[in-house]
Amino acid sequence: MAESFAFEIAAKVLEKLGSATYERISLAWGVRGEFEKLKLTLAAIRAVVLDAEQQQARNHEISHWLHKFNDACYEMEDLKDEFEIQALRRQVLEQGSILACRFRMGNKIKKANEMLNEIAANKAKFPLTQKHETNVLHRQRETYS
Repeated sequence: MAESFAFEIAAKVLEKLGSATYERISLAWGVRGEFEKLKLTLAAIRAVVLDAEQQQARNHEISHWLHKFNDACYEMEDLKDEFEIQALRRQVLEQGSILACRFRMGNKIKKANEMLNEIAANKAKFPLTQKHETNVLHRQRETYS
């Protein structure tokens, strides 16, 4: 089965948030706790996305829930990009600007957590089970002319 966009983006964001660079930056900016919450919630939702994808054709509510998760994944991707940009800016900013940046990024991470928490709470409404990713290779048949 091919993995969904949301499944793949969530995997990339989780990988990035778990990197040593993000650990150091989040600790320095004082947002490590929020990042940890974000990672845990994202991982919990990602665990049932493949099942939700299979059930969405039969259940409009699951389809709507997946749409919200896709939107949240776009937000997470944007947040990840902005976090990287702010980390680069931090290297050249003065101390006062760093505090403003820390506050701004902390608020964005908190909002992302709230969005994911709502999605995670709503997943309990559905009979979703955890599916493990399976990589299916599609090989084209070789022909000789």
